[in-house]
Amino acid sequence: MNRLTDRDIEKIYHGWLGKCIGIRYGAPVEMFNSEDIVRLYGGKDGYFVDYHDFAADDDSNGPVFFFGR
Repeated sequence: MNRLTDRDIEKIYHGWLGKCIGIRYGAPVEMFNSEDIVRLYGGKDGYFVDYHDFAADDDSNGPVFFFGR
């Protein structure tokens, strides 16, 4: 069995970090279409919510939970 190199672990970390950023960035408009976004926010420029606290999310904690099973 091949072992993971430090570079492999770094790539996995960066991919996971990008996934978590995408989850948080997209959460306010999840399941919206372009018309919904324009109607509610007046456009598609900028970020829609200023998060002060991070909350658990099934898109990020679900895969970790099921991977460990």
